[in-house]
Amino acid sequence: MSECEELEVTKTEDWNWNKEYNVQLPEAESREYLPDVSHGDLVLVESTRSGTCHAIFGKVDTEETDHVDDGQVGIGLDLRQAIGVPKGGRVRVVDTPRPEDWRRQLGDVLGRRPILCRVRKAVHPDIGFDVCRLSRSAMDDLGVTPGDHVVVESTEDVDSLKALPLRDETVETKQKQLEQHPSRYPDPAEALRLDRITGTDVDIPSIYLDAERREELGLGEQATVDPDREGEAGSETSNPALAAGVCQPVKVSRNSASSFLRSLNDNTVPVVAGLLGTVVVFKGYLTLQQEVAAVGVGVVLIVLSVTYRVRTAVA
Repeated sequence: MSECEELEVTKTEDWNWNKEYNVQLPEAESREYLPDVSHGDLVLVESTRSGTCHAIFGKVDTEETDHVDDGQVGIGLDLRQAIGVPKGGRVRVVDTPRPEDWRRQLGDVLGRRPILCRVRKAVHPDIGFDVCRLSRSAMDDLGVTPGDHVVVESTEDVDSLKALPLRDETVETKQKQLEQHPSRYPDPAEALRLDRITGTDVDIPSIYLDAERREELGLGEQATVDPDREGEAGSETSNPALAAGVCQPVKVSRNSASSFLRSLNDNTVPVVAGLLGTVVVFKGYLTLQQEVAAVGVGVVLIVLSVTYRVRTAVA
């Protein structure tokens, strides 16, 4: 059974982890709860509203956290927006393992910083495909271009999806759906009462996923309140969309392997030209094996470039 403690939310100060979302706790010696949690560990932070759980993983920071009193947890504004809890509210901090995935681990090694996004329902023509829609500004923050793959991480699973830019007609369609069918297409600002946090209805960036992608990420499970934990464990949401993972927060980061292929594609022409030029200029000084090897490397680069262009082709 996971260790869990309900704590009062306060602000963060002097972040220790620049590439992660900090969860600031008092030092282990000065607290009686979560005894196995130490500096640098990952913990799940979750809140419950109207029978729906909203959760995200953060990295524990216990250094220079004198502003965090016993019984409190310091979390930043973006994370508070993600799970819909204001300062002074209550959250559960859970010591539980995060799902493992080599793509995310590679990104961790390369120092990428994920952004928090709010899950929304996808619309035609994305339904049934391994794609997601993001705003141009979100793609710029991630450092990806249309057709690149991004890593989408829930508290239950991790998936790699092709990122496509959000279109004006999609925004218009979603607005009509909100107005005409508010129960099927819930507004995150209302569902989480975001005005309590910032005084406005401004939210974290949206990511548009179809039902199959939401199911693969386990967003329905993420939205389900664990009956073994405190809070509104006995209640369940009456909104099917919220129960299926709509309005859940996820972490989105660039797929480092996809970024490497893009960089390789961008440099294929000069590299191949350089290899062929070397073979021509130094033909009398190279052995047959060296010439074959140079040409072989060029062919491999061309194949990888073509593969990348096919994979990232935007319909």
